[in-house]
Amino acid sequence: MKYLVFFVLLWASLPALAACYVDFSTGEKQGMEARQTADGQFSVSAEDGAVCARSGEDPNTRMIYLDVTEPLPPGKRAFVIVEAYDKKGPVFLQYDGLKDAYTMSPDVHGQNGTGKLVTMAFILRDPAWSNRENGGHDLRINGINGAIAVKRVEVTLERPEDYIDPVEELDNMEPNVLQPGMTAIQQWQVHYPLKPEDLSDLTFERAKKLGITSMQSYVGLRQLEPEEGRLDFSCYDGLFAQLEKHGMKWLPFLIMAPEVSVPDWWNEKYGVFAKCLEHGEEAPVQSIWNPALREGVKHFLTVFREHYKPGVIEALNFGISGCWGESIQVVGGGFGIMERHQHPGYWCGDKYAKDSLRQFLKEKYGDVKALNKAWKSSFRSFEEAEPPVLEGKKYSDRAVVDFHRWYYV
Repeated sequence: MKYLVFFVLLWASLPALAACYVDFSTGEKQGMEARQTADGQFSVSAEDGAVCARSGEDPNTRMIYLDVTEPLPPGKRAFVIVEAYDKKGPVFLQYDGLKDAYTMSPDVHGQNGTGKLVTMAFILRDPAWSNRENGGHDLRINGINGAIAVKRVEVTLERPEDYIDPVEELDNMEPNVLQPGMTAIQQWQVHYPLKPEDLSDLTFERAKKLGITSMQSYVGLRQLEPEEGRLDFSCYDGLFAQLEKHGMKWLPFLIMAPEVSVPDWWNEKYGVFAKCLEHGEEAPVQSIWNPALREGVKHFLTVFREHYKPGVIEALNFGISGCWGESIQVVGGGFGIMERHQHPGYWCGDKYAKDSLRQFLKEKYGDVKALNKAWKSSFRSFEEAEPPVLEGKKYSDRAVVDFHRWYYV
């Protein structure tokens, strides 16, 4: 006990720091550092004549990390004030909290692309200041869905005069009532178990007060059957029970393609990763031509159906596969494949995809002579036929039309 008393007295004797800040426009700083890290790349340069820290173009690295180097009381509410030039896309802030190194501030600020200097305030309810974020940082400004151009960042223990706490505002507001026949679905869970605080009664009461009727979860076989023959529904049972308790609905987003949704054991036995034509490299997403994928999907759906009864389920959302644009796919970014080979293009370089193309051509042309005439090629058999977009291959326009008709239709 004497050591605790000594610590409290020592803390009380420390001089009060009015604010920690980094000013990118002047280079001045006090009690704060901003350093680049793997997923946080920025450059300090002029933006319309004003110097600021600009995030990189890559959406996977579009964050600015900051480290508070002065001692601040852990667990005591704090605020982050960001001055930035208005770009596009929402701006989030995550901080090293007592329970989670990437605690999300409830404040989200939209950007409208005006280029004007704007001020954004974020509340930190329980900061730990223990440097647990990537690169040993305490917080990160997140513009992952759009660029950010930050002039100055300040951390203060004083509540800004014009700050409106979104949680206080929610608790004081009148319940939102939807029009008859409408539903409001919140994307709630992405592949991972929810935290205990996310499953509190208060969370669902607040959600209903906003007018939310349903919660969406990303669900994969990896979450339901992590080991072959061993089923585990703990990732979703808590949410399911709370939704049922509070008279709400569930919208499962059922996915069986990217690595984050497919168990390792299934990949080892049956997996065929998508391979691009441009470089001949794979990405950890199942090829839609994998002959075992259809049965794998059937098994996944059966496991899900036999455990989760339809009473609480509003509808089923079936995840897409292939080169479409969703961030969980091979065209770029997010959900377990951020560091892997990915780009827009043609993802049909695996054996089974090429076999499918050759069968398509055989059914259309009948014999290889007719194919060669149409494509202006010189294949000796259909087994030699290759997609016409490969580098160095020169085929006719008809070849390109045939290829795209097979690939997309």
